[in-house]
Amino acid sequence: MQGEWWERVARRWLALGLLGTMQVLGVHCSTARVLDRDRTTRRAPNRWRNGAPKPASDDTTRPPRVPSPTSVLVAPQKRARVYIFMLEPRNLGGPTAHDGVEIAALVTSLLRGSVNALPEVALRTYRELPTLGKRIAALGDLGHRDRVSLVALRHDLGLDGLVAVAYRMNASRLRIEIRYIDLASGRVHPPSIHTTRYSAALFDWIERATLRFAASLRRVYRATMQVQTTPSKVRVLVDGREVGVSPIVLELPQGPHRLELRKNGYRSVTKDLVLRDGQELHLESTLYSPLAHYYMRRESKTRIDSNHFTLGYRFAYLIKDPLHLEGLHLATLRYLLQFRRFAFGATVAGSALHGAQSYDSIFGTDKGSATQRGTVLQLALHLRYTIVDIFSFLSIYAAAEVGTTRYKVNDVRNWTIASGLFCGATARLVRNGNFTMEFNLEAGFVYNGEIAYAERFQNLFGSSFTRRRLAPSIGPSVGATLVFRFWNEVF
Repeated sequence: MQGEWWERVARRWLALGLLGTMQVLGVHCSTARVLDRDRTTRRAPNRWRNGAPKPASDDTTRPPRVPSPTSVLVAPQKRARVYIFMLEPRNLGGPTAHDGVEIAALVTSLLRGSVNALPEVALRTYRELPTLGKRIAALGDLGHRDRVSLVALRHDLGLDGLVAVAYRMNASRLRIEIRYIDLASGRVHPPSIHTTRYSAALFDWIERATLRFAASLRRVYRATMQVQTTPSKVRVLVDGREVGVSPIVLELPQGPHRLELRKNGYRSVTKDLVLRDGQELHLESTLYSPLAHYYMRRESKTRIDSNHFTLGYRFAYLIKDPLHLEGLHLATLRYLLQFRRFAFGATVAGSALHGAQSYDSIFGTDKGSATQRGTVLQLALHLRYTIVDIFSFLSIYAAAEVGTTRYKVNDVRNWTIASGLFCGATARLVRNGNFTMEFNLEAGFVYNGEIAYAERFQNLFGSSFTRRRLAPSIGPSVGATLVFRFWNEVF
């Protein structure tokens, strides 16, 4: 008996010592529970030693404690700041399972796994907390409540949001209706309804919609930062980890963070931030480029002011026209680079030819006629000098062109030299930022080379023969074009 008394005293002192150690370490424990365990052991040591069945619980003096929903939420399995509760899915009609798989159980398991994977977010279901589910169901339809009552309900339940799912199975089609209730802001989201075949795409839609809702609730407990940079497509790193490229919207927990912006050819930017819950930041940053800085700061004599495309029409009158072409009708395409008052580029022009050649025949002079068909293609270099420029709204210029022309008349082909002198005026029609659309009129004198053709003859006996001839293509010209100009701010 004396040995048992010393054993009981040592057991009690050991329990008190362990309790003090746990309190120092910050672990909360109930003193009454520890002492109750000791009293239970002291009361019935002989009964357990004699072979009597040991009770299932060490605490035989009190009934087992049933945890309340609030206590479960206060101490979840992971550290969370946002708590969401999923109500029991309602069946609106039809079967409750597909291929032996319960639809409600599948949706519950899917949402629980995906939402709980989010940092600082915990989702509890009706299966884990049935008492809380019945309590919320007894409140009726929460969609008709006002904002004040929903916010008060958040403080009463300790929840930030609710997820209610309803479904209807009809043959192989499944209709899912999800309603999200934001108790933190007192807002009831419109129900999301999706009807499609029973497939993985449907459950992927459910998962993505619920994750967006959970992320919106977590935003209250996080700082939102929008990052925009010049130039774009800049790598964004937070605390040394790359999170994407700009422009981007980030959600970060409170506390200190280091933001880094990196791009090849630019100097990196580093910012140290201290964020608070619910804070919204808009960060705009311009990265420094040593190469661009060099070209912007130096006095350059070859600075490109603009580049422009022109699309238009040119008519060239022919002083000598043995083929009766009645002039050349050319479609023109031109590209120019502007250097202050000078501009240079290239011109491409082309057209189809159609004429008729008269010749002497046995019936008399010029009584015969031969059809002449062909094409003309012109490639030329263009040089222009602006004489008058009124605020880039109206300009008058002089220009010169030199190049080559290719003629094909029936089966006769030849390449020849071409040139021209022009003067013109340009007026602005539309301007939007660095883009302007202008109208251009020009007139000049052109030499389009020599047209090679086969001249036909007929003798007195009715025999015909041909002879190669060259006819100069020279005369005045007029044209009208549309100019699409792009002004350069930095070369």
